[in-house]
Amino acid sequence: MSIEQIDGTHYSKNDYQTWDYILDNNLSFLEGNVIKYLSRYNQKGTPISDLNKALTYLLKSMEVEEPRKMGIFFKPRKRRIDITSLNKFISQFEDEEQRDLIIAYMYSLKTKDTQYFYTLLNDAIYKGK
Repeated sequence: MSIEQIDGTHYSKNDYQTWDYILDNNLSFLEGNVIKYLSRYNQKGTPISDLNKALTYLLKSMEVEEPRKMGIFFKPRKRRIDITSLNKFISQFEDEEQRDLIIAYMYSLKTKDTQYFYTLLNDAIYKGK
């Protein structure tokens, strides 16, 4: 069964939908929202707002994941990034900066090294101001 996107032409022009990418890579709600806002930030007319939303979801995700890593709630999920789906997903975006942000975010999920992603995200936010 294929469900059509209800609203948002910023999603419908892609063959590989953002929600499909999120599901294919078993991303959490918070992680999925980071990808959602990164994948549409320069297509909607509100780039700074969407980048700030991505950052907000990233920070909340980090706040929630930190106790999990220490075993307070439950063990963190093993992260496996499907490179084929990542390549298929990012190939839709003409903007190199947008592709780099999504790749850097997925890499930071795998390695827990967020410095490069933060640098790219901050650059994109301040460039748009």
